[in-house]
Amino acid sequence: MFQHIRYRGVYVAATSAAGEVTIKILDLNEAERVNFRDQVNGSIRYLERVKRQLQGALKEIERRSTADPAALAEVIQEREALQNDLAQVQRYLTNLSGNS
Repeated sequence: MFQHIRYRGVYVAATSAAGEVTIKILDLNEAERVNFRDQVNGSIRYLERVKRQLQGALKEIERRSTADPAALAEVIQEREALQNDLAQVQRYLTNLSGNS
């Protein structure tokens, strides 16, 4: 089927006559479907941004752990919480996009 249609952003475009028929019959560019795809894409972009922020926070915690050994217990707790948050964001991304 994907030889006949392609995504162009949130819209589906035909690459053949069969694709044109498919788009029309399934109403693939109906407003509600387009809005849904737009929301999914927006959610993916947001989660990717959160993922980068969490990864940056983890790097900062690693620097803190080497700079202040006295705060190691606190750093370990923060790192575990961030790792859990990062794993959850990754699960969401995988569910939304199918990519890891």
